[in-house]
Order: sequence, then C-alpha cells, then structure tokens
Amino acid sequence: MSIHYKLIALAVFTLVSQLTFAASGGGHGESHGVPWVMVLQQVTNFAIAIGIIVYFAGGSIGGYFKNRREEFTQLLKKAEEAKSTAERKKREVSDRLSKLTSTKDQTLAEAKSEAEAMKKRILDEATSLSERLEKEAHRTASFEAERAKLRLRTELLEKSMNASKESLPGMVDGSKSTVLNNQFVEKLQVSQ
Repeated sequence: MSIHYKLIALAVFTLVSQLTFAASGGGHGESHGVPWVMVLQQVTNFAIAIGIIVYFAGGSIGGYFKNRREEFTQLLKKAEEAKSTAERKKREVSDRLSKLTSTKDQTLAEAKSEAEAMKKRILDEATSLSERLEKEAHRTASFEAERAKLRLRTELLEKSMNASKESLPGMVDGSKSTVLNNQFVEKLQVSQ
C-alpha cells in the first residue's frame, strides 16, 4: 500500500481519537438522548482497529487485491477469447450447414451419377472376366479332348499291333510275315 493511504489513515485515526477524548470529558450528567459518548468510543475503537490493520497489513491486502484484479483481468481476456473463438466456429458451422443445405440436390445427383458409373464399371469388369473364364474353359476343354483322343489313338494302335502280332503269324508264313510287319510299321509311322 502506498504512503499516501498510510498518512490518510493516520490523520483519520488522530482526528477520531481527539474527538473521542473531547467528547468523553464533556459531560458526565445523565442525558436522555443518544449516548454520544458511547457511540464515539465505539467509532474510535473501530477506527483504531481499521488503522492498525491498514498500517500493518495494508500492503499485503492491497497486493492481494491487485493480484486478484490481475487474475480476474486475465480470466476475462481468456473468456473473451473463448467467446470469440466459439462465435467464429459457430459461424463456420452455420456457413457449412447452409452450404450443404443449398447444394444437397446437386450433391445427391453427383453421388447417384458416381454410383451408376461404379455399377457400370463393376458390371463391365465382371462381364470381361466371365468372357475370359469362358474362353479359358473352352481352351482347356479342347486341350483335354485332344489329349484324350491322342491317348485313345495310342491305345488303339498298341492294341491293334498286339492283335496283329498274335494273329498274323498263324495266317502268314515267315517271309511274308516280315514284309507285312515292315509295311505295317511304316504306315504307323506315317499316320502318327
């Protein structure tokens, strides 16, 4: 607390004590009005108590209230900043909401268009894949059919050769049998 406050408090204290002293010596008679002496004594005691408190604790009390004022000012600034931030965010959300509301039909149309394009692309890919799988299946079936035919021919030729070897020696004599065997082998080689 500054020196000015202490001087003012000391002056008030002196004035009040002088008034109390003058009032206490002034009449000891019985009065029927307000007991001014007692009132002045109580005011003097109260002023003395306040003076002592201000004199000894005035600086720390002033500092306390100064600190409280600074804290309050800082909190007020933070509250104002929070309020302005909240108002700004509210405006942003309101703007976005109004923009979404105004463009909802356009956005919905774009979403439907994208969904149709995606559907068409998926169907085209599925059709393409199906055609490739079908071609591959035909190719595999043709390959397997050719392999089966080749196996059947091979088995048939082997059985024919075995049957000829068994039946020819009894029908034809030895020299003719050799000529026929050679011709048969040549024809088999040509057919393969």
